[in-house]
Amino acid sequence: VNVFAAYAVFAIMVSVCAPQRTAAGELPDLYFVDAHSQLPRGLDVEDIIPLMDKAGVRHTILSARNDRTPQDVADFATAHPERITAAVRSKGKAFNSGSPKLKQLIKGQTSLPIFQALAEILMFHAQKGKKAPKIEVSAESPQVQMMLKIALKKNWPFIAHYEFAAAGLNKSALMSEFETLVKAHPEHPFLLIHMGQLNVEEATRLLSTYDN
Repeated sequence: VNVFAAYAVFAIMVSVCAPQRTAAGELPDLYFVDAHSQLPRGLDVEDIIPLMDKAGVRHTILSARNDRTPQDVADFATAHPERITAAVRSKGKAFNSGSPKLKQLIKGQTSLPIFQALAEILMFHAQKGKKAPKIEVSAESPQVQMMLKIALKKNWPFIAHYEFAAAGLNKSALMSEFETLVKAHPEHPFLLIHMGQLNVEEATRLLSTYDN
């Protein structure tokens, strides 16, 4: 399912059960929560809710991308709190380079109560032609540790972005890096973007080994 049509791609789609039943003896009411969507340039925010309705998505965790600002997301989430959760954006040149500007960018978002989640953290991103550069940021880097600290403090899931299919010989090392993070914080929830790039055995081992 794609809430934003050609503009945005679901990285994660989570099916959850509503707390009430539709009628006695019937199955629980099922709905979708889009745990990772981004507001890009060229998309009219007024199209988002109708597209969610069309796709059967009850709630979306939304962050900014391209030249859209976190304030754009904050304003939209404020207008639709029952449907949209604003997520703190870290990705961009400041994060990739570890620039001191990143701290100011993040603080500007976390200081606003409307932001109630973290967007994905780019750990390993393959180059996509001339459109997107290769990004590899260690879990031990200051910028990743800063985002992890925020996630732990606010009890927000940490969403790690790894593209294992493009990692080549580095795949095992990246998997070990991610597992070290998960293992170090057994009570904290972690999500893995592009988990579908793992084979069945790898995904099964990961899910059966770690409860979080």
